[in-house]
Amino acid sequence: MTPPTRALLHRNERWMALIDLDEFLVIRDATPDLPTLLHDYESAGALVVNWVVFGSSGQTVRSPLEPLASFWMCAPDQHSENLHVKSIVQPARVAGVTTDPHHLKYVEPYFAVNTTHDRVDGPKSERQASDRLALYHYALKSEEEYQAKMKRGSGMGNQKTMAFFHYVNNYTAAVCLDGIDKGRYLASFVS
Repeated sequence: MTPPTRALLHRNERWMALIDLDEFLVIRDATPDLPTLLHDYESAGALVVNWVVFGSSGQTVRSPLEPLASFWMCAPDQHSENLHVKSIVQPARVAGVTTDPHHLKYVEPYFAVNTTHDRVDGPKSERQASDRLALYHYALKSEEEYQAKMKRGSGMGNQKTMAFFHYVNNYTAAVCLDGIDKGRYLASFVS
C-alpha cells in the first residue's frame, strides 16, 4: 500500500496535503494562513498546487538552514516543470489513488481545482497558477545532499543521476527570494 493510499484511509480529516519532505506550501498573497485559504475551495474535491522547482543555487555543501532559507534559484514562471501539481485533498471526496502522487480520482461530482478554480484532471496543469499558493519543490538542495539522495534512491523508484542535477540547475535560473524571507522567519522560532 502506497503512503498516499494509507493516508487516505483517514477519511475523517477535513483536508490532507499529499506532499513530500522536500516540498513546502508557501502562501504568496495576503491570506493569513492555510485554513483561511482552503475555505475558498470547500466545494472542490481537492486543491492542486503547482510546483516552483528550485535548484542547488550553486551550493556544494549542506546548509545549516532549512531549504526555504537556503536556496533562491528557481524555475521561471510557466516553465514546464512548474506545471506539475500536488494535491491538498478532502479525503471523503477521493475515490482512489493513481499510480503517481500528482493526481487522484474523485467521487462524482467532485474534482480537483487550482488556485484560480480551473479544473485540473491530471498530474500537470495547463498553466502555472501559483500567485496565491505555491509548492516550493527543492528537488536538489546542495550537491552534497543530492549525491546522498542518489545513493539512497528515489521513493518513486527512479534512478537519480548527476545528469538530472545539471538538468535542473540549467533551468532554475530565476531568482526567488520570498522563500528565503519565510525560511528565516520560521527559523527564528526554532533557534
